[in-house]
Amino acid sequence: MRVTLFLSLFLALLAIIFALLNNQDVSVSFGFAQTTGPLALVLMVTFILGVITGILAMLRGRLKQRKKVRTLKKEQTPPKAPDSPSTSPSSPPTDANDAP
Repeated sequence: MRVTLFLSLFLALLAIIFALLNNQDVSVSFGFAQTTGPLALVLMVTFILGVITGILAMLRGRLKQRKKVRTLKKEQTPPKAPDSPSTSPSSPPTDANDAP
């Protein structure tokens, strides 16, 4: 837990230093629109959009895989025994007409 916290704080500090050192304005053109912003912001937004695109591309395969695992687990489980009273094979069934 402490290692994760330390690593998170370290990465946040690196991101802040990166943003402070790369504050030059850059122009980004989308073909139909153009915008200007700090280099660090443009790079971070591009990175985040890339991560989102990767997650969405991977999501379909993961959902198919999950469905297949669920189906295989259902096939693997043995069917439940019926809930009926069991008769022991050592004692034959008694009939009221068989009484002496």
